Amino acid sequence: MRLVDYSDSSESEEGRGEDEAAALPPLPASFLDQYSSAVRGSVRDDPSLHGGRQRITPHVEGNWPSHVYLEWHPQSKEAAHLHNLLTHLQQTTPQHQIHSLLQTPLGAPQPLHISLSRPLTLKTPQKDPFLTHLRNTISSSNISQFSARLGDLTWHPNESGARWFLVLRCLQGGDSEMTKVLAICNSVAEGFDQPLLYHDHDENGDGQSTKTPGVEGKFHISIAWSLQAPALSTGPGPGQAKHMGIPIEGQGAVPQQLLDVLASLQIHFDQVKIRIGQDVHFIPLRARRRSNIDA
Repeated sequence: MRLVDYSDSSESEEGRGEDEAAALPPLPASFLDQYSSAVRGSVRDDPSLHGGRQRITPHVEGNWPSHVYLEWHPQSKEAAHLHNLLTHLQQTTPQHQIHSLLQTPLGAPQPLHISLSRPLTLKTPQKDPFLTHLRNTISSSNISQFSARLGDLTWHPNESGARWFLVLRCLQGGDSEMTKVLAICNSVAEGFDQPLLYHDHDENGDGQSTKTPGVEGKFHISIAWSLQAPALSTGPGPGQAKHMGIPIEGQGAVPQQLLDVLASLQIHFDQVKIRIGQDVHFIPLRARRRSNIDA
């Protein structure tokens, strides 16, 4: 007696399997947050395990590396445009080993971000008060969800100059909600004796921090990195999104169509994220009235 008709069953199951696979929704951000950083098996820095990268801040027991940022999950078409850009640069500038930030080492899509703080180091007793203060201050503000556009493309070194990042600057018109969020983040960081982002220190005055001019032009999204300092050349400044300067000598021209597509992208932000150690928290921004949503 035949228990299973394999041919009929397999055909029907195959059809249903394809439909079910196509209907699977994307993983929620809360799930991705749990796996957004690798588990550290040692506190000793070993650049050979990280493509030559070195820790800027040494590990100290009781200190919690922290960061405040806006997160962007590029959609498939947006990710494809960014991938095409990096592929073009990797092929036309072989003298520079350019590492993509679009994917994890295992090839999974990786979210990109705009920093709203410098790398912070919180003591254990500061963790909860910092998060609570930041959450309450942002939640009680009048800051709403907002959108930003991509601007010029350039190389930017980290603080130690040991690594260079290929970044797309982010531009926002109107009331610049992004600048308002940054002001709150800096205010909270200052209250916990943490460094401030995009501020200069007034060494000749009363010791108070002063705002760096043109702060909005400094917001950016890193899409790749290199250990080699790029050969810089003159290019357009921030804000000239249609003619993004790529300051690498000897490069081939990036197709204008690709630059136009990137310049036309609009990125929407509806929450602020805070990483403290391995834990990721988020603070939702209030929804805007439909008539006031950025065009």
